[in-house]
Amino acid sequence: MTESLTARLQQRLSSQTAEIEALTSAELTRLASSLRQQSEAALRTMQNDIQGTSLMMADELEIVRWTARWWWVALIVTWLAIAGLSVWHWMSPAPDQFPIFRNGGQSYLMLPEGTEPMICQGEQPFLCLKLPNGS
Repeated sequence: MTESLTARLQQRLSSQTAEIEALTSAELTRLASSLRQQSEAALRTMQNDIQGTSLMMADELEIVRWTARWWWVALIVTWLAIAGLSVWHWMSPAPDQFPIFRNGGQSYLMLPEGTEPMICQGEQPFLCLKLPNGS
């Protein structure tokens, strides 16, 4: 009886071992499948995020390029406008500081009140104005 009991226990042990191996293999296969599905889903999500970010960066880069292109145009136009206004100001006649009186085809400079015409001495005598005190 001991031999048959031993044989039956051995047979039972081997069948349980086979069953455990089958269950373990099935569980590992299920876990591997689940991990594969989760990994693929995570990779798809990451790929979509990367593509979305790349497209957004490309759009932003295009805006930066457009801004840079037109910034230079605006800067050049500003420089040209400043240069044009400077030339126009330089070429426009200065407003007369003293009023001019015209009579008989002649023009006479009218001196402001408080000034006196004089003859000043230098290398040669010349006309000058004596300004009022405090000027």
